[in-house]
Amino acid sequence: MREPPGSAFRIATWNVEWATLGTLRGARVAESLASAGDVLVVTECTLGILPAGHIVDAGDDWGYRVPDPTRRKLALWSKWPWRDVDPVGDPDLPSGRFVAATTSTPIGDLRVVGVCIPWAAAHVSSGRRDRRQWEEHAQYLRALPNALASQSQPFIVAGDFNQRIPRRQQPEHVYDLLLASLGGLHIPTSGDTESGQLIDHIAMSEVFTTSSFELIPASDHSGPLSDHAGVSLMLERAPT
Repeated sequence: MREPPGSAFRIATWNVEWATLGTLRGARVAESLASAGDVLVVTECTLGILPAGHIVDAGDDWGYRVPDPTRRKLALWSKWPWRDVDPVGDPDLPSGRFVAATTSTPIGDLRVVGVCIPWAAAHVSSGRRDRRQWEEHAQYLRALPNALASQSQPFIVAGDFNQRIPRRQQPEHVYDLLLASLGGLHIPTSGDTESGQLIDHIAMSEVFTTSSFELIPASDHSGPLSDHAGVSLMLERAPT
């Protein structure tokens, strides 16, 4: 049953650096995820780290051998069921790094596009070893507009963008590709935060706005949680 439109709900994204249950770090990461939001876009995760709920993922093939069959580069989690799952987006997208699905939230149906854009050195000196610096990243960004064009509107794009916004040290041409690939979506996670500039981002159509911005810290009182800081936003429908 679809939720009737309401006021707001919380959406979060975080790269959890392969945290696994059964470890102290994994238990702390799982606790943070459980309180981070009503919809989660989680990258570099193990499926067991996600809260009880509804999960879809991008598959287990991103060109690297992985020792744990529950590892995923990208997974979507929601308190509410998913439907209309698209794990491909576009055939030119590198595999295992894209999944889109729709969930019914308190503000109505929401199309969530999860991404895990390859980092600068993807498949350069590890994995397939058939790429130059930023090549896999740029290939992803060139294919992303077609993947987004095929999604139902409105939608949000969230996950590991592997770039800071605005540009810091990354080459100008890949930064320009990133902005072009998002087609003018608003990116409330850009700019400086208490943790510096993020590379885990949430971009959204103009029909959405956010009234609350919270960081998911990369460490706590017990030590490191991840090599990324995550972010959680309160998502609302923009006034018409």
